Amino acid sequence: MHTANCAKQGTFDKDLDEIVSSKPFRRLSNKSQVMVKPTRDHFRSRLIHTIEVNHIAIEIGNQLELNVPFISAMAMGHDIGHTPFAHAGERAIREILRRELVATFNVQEKNLIDRNIFHHSSNSARILQNKYDSVQEATVSGVLTHSWAPWKEKDDIKNPIPDTYEGQVVAIADQIASINHDTEDIIEGKAYTNYDATKFSQELKKYIKGKKEIPDFLDVKLGSFLNVAEPGYGRSTRINMIVKDVTDSAKAIIKKNSVNSSTASKEYPIIPSPDWCLFLMYYEKFIREIIVQRESWFVGRDSIAEALVSTVFNHIWPKFKTGQDQQQSFFEEESSRKRVEEETLSIDHYKKFYNDEYGQKSLADSLKKKYSSITTWDNYIVSKIKDDIIRDKSAQILRLISIIDFVSGLTDRYCQEIFDRVYHEFSI
Repeated sequence: MHTANCAKQGTFDKDLDEIVSSKPFRRLSNKSQVMVKPTRDHFRSRLIHTIEVNHIAIEIGNQLELNVPFISAMAMGHDIGHTPFAHAGERAIREILRRELVATFNVQEKNLIDRNIFHHSSNSARILQNKYDSVQEATVSGVLTHSWAPWKEKDDIKNPIPDTYEGQVVAIADQIASINHDTEDIIEGKAYTNYDATKFSQELKKYIKGKKEIPDFLDVKLGSFLNVAEPGYGRSTRINMIVKDVTDSAKAIIKKNSVNSSTASKEYPIIPSPDWCLFLMYYEKFIREIIVQRESWFVGRDSIAEALVSTVFNHIWPKFKTGQDQQQSFFEEESSRKRVEEETLSIDHYKKFYNDEYGQKSLADSLKKKYSSITTWDNYIVSKIKDDIIRDKSAQILRLISIIDFVSGLTDRYCQEIFDRVYHEFSI
């Protein structure tokens, strides 16, 4: 049986062209990956991360003889809706939405807010189907599910299994790329993180060995996984070892289950060997829970980033929380009104954004999606708010969604510029 029989059929070159030519894609060059507002040139941006994901995904896709243009379209578009300042910006936006909307949710729904109220994968899918008509449903669906990984906890309902092997390859490549470059960036940033190669290696080994279910053979592999003599502290070895296990496992799964159609990919997903799944799960946890969430430099930077995003939102939202009659221009200004914010470029920028993207739309119009099978965060929010609230506050909710759309699209640099202007207005 030929592995390519499992590939998704179709042409996706136009999807890829639409994505890489878009403004949201270009803005990724000025959005942080894991090192928020780095002061060195060689830390990864969100764009470099995207390119590395694409490179790894193509390598796996070629070995499995899958649809490579389809893989590239999803890989290059998977983070197109990411916030400024990496996951710190994402947390800030979730907190904003929680504050503005939580009173309208019941207790059970409140428990689901963090999983559904805003996530960069959902925002990426939202942008692709709202603003780029030629991007196909399969690409949008793969982007929506790209945060899945076969070694994550099984109850992680936020991240369903992608429904094609190409989508699964992109999701796995996203995790592989993150593990690789987060390792390298953390060590390269030792002046800030306090982790040089030796400390990182020693603490990783100690953490991994502390997990009883980790097999002994990984003790040997850990040594080559962080080879200080190799560029990137073992980058090539690290990626090749994981990619080989993924591709070998995928071929075995496809052969064992006689999979000959892409429709069976969700039933028989790509899963690395059990030992590697455990290792990768704990490797990710080590980076996230032991370093990023505890090391003072990361914690401090993330806190500042969250404050910047929140301040920008709080600067814009009170000015436009209540609007005029829909028959009038939403941003109609009185000729005698002379206020500092009229001269603030960020306010003018948002006004233009609103008028271009939302000015002629009702809330119902903005929620209509090209692909009804794909539900994104704005649909989720509105579906959980009672009908009477929708009728009374539909215009306000539309403005809230538009501001979240605007703020989440900002680059780190422009978010910082707006904050600086806000602080200047406050201080004079």
